[in-house]
Amino acid sequence: MAKHAASDTLKKRQEEEEKARAYRIAHAIWLDEQQKPKDERLSYREVAEEARKRWHAKTGHWLKLNHNTVHNHATGKTRPREETKWDSSHLSAVEEEEVVNYLIETAAQGFRLSHRRLKEHVIELCRAHYGTSFPGLGKHWSHRFVERHHKHLHIYRTRPLHDVRGKAANPENHKAWCDLVENVQLHGDEGNAIAPENTYALDEAGFQANGDEGEERVIGGAGKNVQYQQQAGTRETTTVIVNICLDGTAIPPAVLFSGKGFAVRWKQDNPAEAMLGYSKKGWTDNEIGIEYAKHFERMTREKAGGRWRVLYVDGHGSHVTRGFLMFCKAHKIHVLCYPAHTTHIYQGLDVVIFSPMKQRFGENRDKLFRETGQEISKENFLKVYGDTHLAILQPELIKKAFSKTGIIPFNRDVISADKLAPSRDTSFRHYTPVEPPAAVDEGGMGEEEEEAVADGEQDKEVEDGADEEVDDVEEGGGEAGHETGEEGEGEEQEPVNDEPAHPRLDTFPIRAALKELANSDCGFLFSQTPIPSSSNPPDLPNVLISPMKRRITKPSMSRQDVTYLTTKTTSTPDEDAMQEALIAKAAAADYYKEQAIRMQSMLVLQRLYCNKLRRQLQAKEGKAERKKKGRGGILQDGLPRLMTHSAVIRAVKEHEDAKAKEARDKEERAAQQLEYEERMAVWQAHEDGREARNAALYRQFQEDANKWTAARVAAKEAGRKLKVWDKAHPKPLRSNYKEARVKPPTKKARKDPEEDPEEDVGGDGTIDEE
Repeated sequence: MAKHAASDTLKKRQEEEEKARAYRIAHAIWLDEQQKPKDERLSYREVAEEARKRWHAKTGHWLKLNHNTVHNHATGKTRPREETKWDSSHLSAVEEEEVVNYLIETAAQGFRLSHRRLKEHVIELCRAHYGTSFPGLGKHWSHRFVERHHKHLHIYRTRPLHDVRGKAANPENHKAWCDLVENVQLHGDEGNAIAPENTYALDEAGFQANGDEGEERVIGGAGKNVQYQQQAGTRETTTVIVNICLDGTAIPPAVLFSGKGFAVRWKQDNPAEAMLGYSKKGWTDNEIGIEYAKHFERMTREKAGGRWRVLYVDGHGSHVTRGFLMFCKAHKIHVLCYPAHTTHIYQGLDVVIFSPMKQRFGENRDKLFRETGQEISKENFLKVYGDTHLAILQPELIKKAFSKTGIIPFNRDVISADKLAPSRDTSFRHYTPVEPPAAVDEGGMGEEEEEAVADGEQDKEVEDGADEEVDDVEEGGGEAGHETGEEGEGEEQEPVNDEPAHPRLDTFPIRAALKELANSDCGFLFSQTPIPSSSNPPDLPNVLISPMKRRITKPSMSRQDVTYLTTKTTSTPDEDAMQEALIAKAAAADYYKEQAIRMQSMLVLQRLYCNKLRRQLQAKEGKAERKKKGRGGILQDGLPRLMTHSAVIRAVKEHEDAKAKEARDKEERAAQQLEYEERMAVWQAHEDGREARNAALYRQFQEDANKWTAARVAAKEAGRKLKVWDKAHPKPLRSNYKEARVKPPTKKARKDPEEDPEEDVGGDGTIDEE
């Protein structure tokens, strides 16, 4: 791969690193010279020159070394730059190493860190041991960091990869796919290997008259940001079914136009002898899939000669219908389906063929428009695509499509680990962006304890019986004690001590430990209740750790440094022993402090990583709750399948039957809804008339009430008794001038609507009093 020229700052950094290594050689030469008599030692200038010669002999480069720098390093006046640079660095060498590993692993998983996100992670690291008052990083810090670690890191432009593809390309699916391919290719023809001329791969590709295929670099005037390419035509998609064979040949393609029927003007020059079809949207469907299976069988029947064939397809619905699979099985065609969402690594047409094919199609399309002014249409598509098809599908490229995906020659390792790395987030195996150090087993666990933990909670009666047995043995009441007493009958026996010689141990120490841990801050790990992703894990506080002390070889005016004491000349054996012990303690302290810094940096990075995964899981759970139920497909585990296997065909039949039943239920619900709406319309019309009739009755009620009141007043004036008059002339009541409301119809269908007397008005016959 072509490399970019190194920047000036990188060149300067590399030159400084070379000089630092050369000065280390000079320092080693100076140490060797100290073993010689004083009058035979080389001078600092001669040491520098000798180091230059050795460096040139080693690398072929001449460097300029200053003898004063050699002197200063030797006497401790100054330190090498590779040591002093960490004094002003925000991160230690250990922390930078962890950050680099984290960057590489997350990038492999497809979650790359930009400059901004890298700085956010490093700021969290710095605040872990400098405190929350850490001011932040410089504007170009991340650029310098990447440049400093240029051997391990590089800046890239990202390419999108759908998350389902990243999750599907995992080691488990890869192993299952390779096992299936190996079994079918080596034993699929009645125990014999499938012949190369009987191995086929099928896929569909979409082409547009005004697409972005054929993008290329062009020459234009200076000072412009972009150069446009004129195109014509619509964004209508034309589907092409391409089928290639392992022997380097290809079956004539099938072209699907969008339309409702054939048009005479579609007849044109057809160099690839493509089979022409149509559909409403220009896509394949179940009917077209079965027709293509028949076309494929006719085109390959003579070459097969009665032997089994194998056809590799993706999981598109037109490839997994019962009719398609039954036809293929009846004509000795194995149908192998790739794992779901993995065609970008397993399907040879996607990996090798379609990219140059679309590039050439775009070039031919642009050439047609440039020379004739014609745009791609249904009247000339077969000519433009046919030339592209014949030019691209050459035997070498076709065979490469099978070898690049590990089919023939069969190779499990052709899919590298890098292509499976994006699935580490969701794989069954345990992965973390920062690999923790190997755990130290201090106490070890006995086999009995491991079995107790593995078995879980045992039966209560067994546990009680074990406790009773231990009590009997400790108290001397076991069977062994009785037998001993019988053998020693007549001899004086020592008194039995009721207190055991040692404190009694718990029969199940692991269970006791789990109970204690369940009551601690880590109790959520041992809870029987599932932990939802919305729960916040306990926060582990950071510990402020001071930076690593840089030791010097000469005492300062204010303090005696440890390194000075470790290099001071001793005069007695005790001083020698103390100096050796001091050196060991200083080395141990540096080691433990370095490990503490490493562990804390890992903790901070993994906390950020786990929080990201927790948010993703929470969003996924919320999406799953909102997703409609019952929208499943066939064999939803996403694993590769031999689609012509009897069990798969049976599952396809059950799925299609379920879909047919669902369609019938949907039609029935639609009919019930239509019937309900009709009954509701009748009820609403009746309700509207009732309101009008009630309004007229209310006016009649007011008129009768007024007449009654006037008659009562006249009777009173005439001196008649009102009680007698009221009994003879009852007062008009509002309820007698009101038509009762019929309840609206319900959506529940009636078993025998003819027996319902209120069906004509749409109600259920009950009165709703107002």
